[in-house]
Amino acid sequence: MKNKIMSLLILGVFVFGIGAVSAESSESTILTVNVEPAEISFSVPSEMNFGELTQGYKSEEIGFFVNNTGETDIRVEVELNEDYLGDIFQNLKFRKNGTVTSRTLTSFYLTIDKPDNLGESVSQYAYTWLDLTRYTEEIAETIQDETNLIFTAMPD
Repeated sequence: MKNKIMSLLILGVFVFGIGAVSAESSESTILTVNVEPAEISFSVPSEMNFGELTQGYKSEEIGFFVNNTGETDIRVEVELNEDYLGDIFQNLKFRKNGTVTSRTLTSFYLTIDKPDNLGESVSQYAYTWLDLTRYTEEIAETIQDETNLIFTAMPD
């Protein structure tokens, strides 16, 4: 009889225990967020001056930074102002920092990672020079040339 009572007691505790474990309670919370598109923002030097140069030679390299101050990885390409009618600046050469390979206007680009934190920037250093070593047009007098170099950034 003791065994029977003990068995019933254990069975009661087991059934009660299962009942207590299977009871559930839940609550909810509302999640909200405003997600804005990543902004492209970058900066470049305001001027690059190659100084005086003689036909058949190349200028000194000018180092410059392109700074990604935006919120996405970017690819930066360069081109001359579409209104430029001259041919001197068609002879621009570029190279990325840490490389020896030179690129022309049409093949040069930089890829720059986004900053780790908002409000910071990531910089990429590059070089440019004017290479007139193969410039064959006749120059009768000093040419003073000027145009804008357009930097265009797009998401990478």
